[in-house]
Amino acid sequence: MTAELFNRSAVAAHAARAQKNPVDFLWKKIALALQDRLSDIKRDFGTGVEIGPAAYVFSPDFLQRKKIVSSCFLSSLGGDGDAVIDEEFLPLKPQSLDLLVSMGSLHWINDLPGTLVQMRRALKPDGVLMVALFGGESLTELRDVLAQTELALYGGTSPRVSPFATLPDMAALMQRAEFALPVVDSEKVTVTYENIYALIADLRGMGQSHAISRRNTKTPSKNFWIEADRNYRAAYGLANGRLPVTVEILYVIGWSPDPSQQQPLKRGSATHRLADVLRTDEIGLEDYVR
Repeated sequence: MTAELFNRSAVAAHAARAQKNPVDFLWKKIALALQDRLSDIKRDFGTGVEIGPAAYVFSPDFLQRKKIVSSCFLSSLGGDGDAVIDEEFLPLKPQSLDLLVSMGSLHWINDLPGTLVQMRRALKPDGVLMVALFGGESLTELRDVLAQTELALYGGTSPRVSPFATLPDMAALMQRAEFALPVVDSEKVTVTYENIYALIADLRGMGQSHAISRRNTKTPSKNFWIEADRNYRAAYGLANGRLPVTVEILYVIGWSPDPSQQQPLKRGSATHRLADVLRTDEIGLEDYVR
């Protein structure tokens, strides 16, 4: 049996802790971006489900605008949803949804391909999936600094920042899950902090403390964090004394397959040459190969 990358019990515990003093500025920003992208789809959605830390995407205005007559919020972080669920085992009926939105939690899934397949199966033909999750360039500064500090103090390193999927990873996973017309794009956000302690506090308040199964569970010493803050300032500190942190957000959209969708043309069926359209000369392969 393959060892799990993430400790799902730790993910749930971090989420429950975050509910006591939540930090949601980034969730709200992501929710607005998801609303904008979904608003570009010129159709109404009858039945929709949102999964995430809080129901920010399915606002009353959005539900009315997209004519969602039946909606449900499933909490992946132990909040006040219609149900608290584990995204690795989705309680969704096959072909029951016109729209499924997942925000801010799929980067904690061990079997991401399996979860995406479950999501596709829950959609009606031509139903829409929209996902927002943290991407591979998130927390790069923090990852680097913590590794530097641990190596200097202890002579070795252990993972202290979770790995995240990249844009090409998600594009491939959507195709593997057999979504039609998948599109993945990314946005980088830079947030600045007074010190490393404020950054760590916000990560905890978002329920995003790292939960790698083989993580070092020993609490770092006070000296560790003093050195980490010093190293952060030396490597990445801004002129105003604040510390920047990069967050990459991947936005993923795909459709459940349906015969009515636009299909790619068969190979060799083109009726015009690209060279003619571009008004240029066609160069054959023999011009480059001996």
